Amino acid sequence: MKIKVLVIDDSAVVRQTMTQILSSDPEIEVIGTASDPVFAAKKIQLERPDVITLDVEMPRMDGLTFLRRINSLEQPIPVVICSSKVEQGSQNELKAIEYGAAELILKPEIGTRSFLTESKIRICDSVKAAYCTRNKLHRKIFRKFQVEQKLDADVMLKKANFQIALETTEKIVVVGASTGGTEALRVFLEMLPVDAPGMVIVQHMPEHFTRSFAQRLDGLCKVNVKEAQNGDSVVRGRVLIAPGNMHTLLKRSGARYFVEVKGGPLVSRHRPSVDVLFRSASRFAGKNAVGVIMTGMGDDGAKGIKELLDKGKKLCFSWEGFFLICFILLIAFFTSRGTFHTDTNIYHAQNIRLYEEYGLIRGMANLQLHYGYNSLYLAFAAIMSLSWLLPWSLHTTTGFVEVVLSLYALHRLKDFKNHTSHLEDAGCICILIYTLVNVTGSMSPATDYPTMFLSIYMITVWLRGMEKRAHYSVYALLSVFAVFLGTMKLSAISMALVAVYPAYFLLKEKKWRDIAIYIGLGVITLAPYLIRNVLLSGWLIYPFEAIDLFNVAWKVPLEYLLVDSYQIKVWGRCLYDISLIDMPVREWLPIWWESQERYAQMLLYANVLGLLLSVLNLAYKWRKKIPVRGELVVLYAGMLASAAMWFM
Repeated sequence: MKIKVLVIDDSAVVRQTMTQILSSDPEIEVIGTASDPVFAAKKIQLERPDVITLDVEMPRMDGLTFLRRINSLEQPIPVVICSSKVEQGSQNELKAIEYGAAELILKPEIGTRSFLTESKIRICDSVKAAYCTRNKLHRKIFRKFQVEQKLDADVMLKKANFQIALETTEKIVVVGASTGGTEALRVFLEMLPVDAPGMVIVQHMPEHFTRSFAQRLDGLCKVNVKEAQNGDSVVRGRVLIAPGNMHTLLKRSGARYFVEVKGGPLVSRHRPSVDVLFRSASRFAGKNAVGVIMTGMGDDGAKGIKELLDKGKKLCFSWEGFFLICFILLIAFFTSRGTFHTDTNIYHAQNIRLYEEYGLIRGMANLQLHYGYNSLYLAFAAIMSLSWLLPWSLHTTTGFVEVVLSLYALHRLKDFKNHTSHLEDAGCICILIYTLVNVTGSMSPATDYPTMFLSIYMITVWLRGMEKRAHYSVYALLSVFAVFLGTMKLSAISMALVAVYPAYFLLKEKKWRDIAIYIGLGVITLAPYLIRNVLLSGWLIYPFEAIDLFNVAWKVPLEYLLVDSYQIKVWGRCLYDISLIDMPVREWLPIWWESQERYAQMLLYANVLGLLLSVLNLAYKWRKKIPVRGELVVLYAGMLASAAMWFM
């Protein structure tokens, strides 16, 4: 079974050359030619082709109009555009893609016959690919034919038994694409952030077409896209497209990556060749290179990607991995022998133990002071202790949270020097600082540590969203996460003020369905906390006496609740005596300050300085009428409110 092709072109030379080229392939049969779409329509009625090759400019009807009509049929015919007019402005090209062209082949105004002859493999592959897009069941028929012998990458660059590049954190991406790759590349590149790793792409295209292709992508993408020129540096935020009819190789000089563009024979029947690019990346970038194979026909790039994969199999030691293991062991050491042990008399440990042995007990807040301090973390720690599985309890939940978030921070900081903005990096550094200054408290069952860790994580992700100009839906989900923080420690509920930012856009755009979803998520997050409150103490929010809705047998007496409430306030001020509840701020503030350890005082100084600088920065922007980002303002508000609530 052969692929039936109809050739439509107003040039007799092109019709003759295309017929010769396609007929030379044992899998293709040319059933006819036509000088314009009107003649072609009559021939299609007599015998329906599997694929059509089509010019753009022709008498009586242009090719794009015919293409649109063909694809409006109930059973459209795959069309390969072969024209000299797709380069002249992006309109023809965009319309051809919009109207459903399977592939675009640019033929030159002069030397058309020689170009078509040299592009024989590309033309035949394009016809086969177009046929396969609508006839997937017939792909197997192409496997039985023998292909002609072809040259490999050795003719351009000998395979080396050594690797020049050592592994670094800076990655280089090399991409190979063929038939159908133009659209796949567009979708791929449009999703890349502005600081994406440097990238070199080989897309099988004829000479001159790659420049207009790169220019079109540059207008659509955040990254800079250009046709590669000899000596161009491969840097973050730049994508280089290999020029048609020239091989492109990745080279390295010191820490700098650049491309070498040069001529040479067809490799894997293509010029530029994906195998050549991947061979050079394997030698000069090694494990720093990431290879990507995209859509297309043929096997150009198959050998090259295997060479890149082979480079990644020889790693026996990594300083990065060694450091991470040591860091985890450090936290594990202090989690096993910290200063706040689970056998101390702080109520958290006793509360966790009750959860482990008896689960949630109605009226448990009546047993001892502070048992009504409801926190999701206490129940979570009881589950994470694995007492239900092991003959002993593993009270290591805080250490587990430290490890997970520290690894996250270290991973995000790997490319610190290549980041154009360091908002997220600042958050990651805060995670690591908090880990190190509180490492002796890793074993503590107190709710303060995990709540602070997750709060810093939320702030870090919020800052990352600011860097990436994230959609407001990301901030809406983080606002739900802020509600979750409040269920771990009530003093953190003020972080939910950040919901003002996404709420503004949701209301402005009247996204009522989305608003209902996010409110529903918040309710689902908050409901277990409120239910536990009622079951533990009989109060909806313990120990706030203002909300008194239930009259149950196990309800904690009001005078008992007030004692708990006062103790929370005096503990936050480091007074530890509820008789001092009414002490003025000017008196208790010095006591609180002297109670802080030296490192904590240093961090507080840094926080006050940072706050002053932030206020000055906001004031400067306000005065100069520079727009202030709303997501930053609400983040400040949430953090300040949470800090203030600690003392209230």
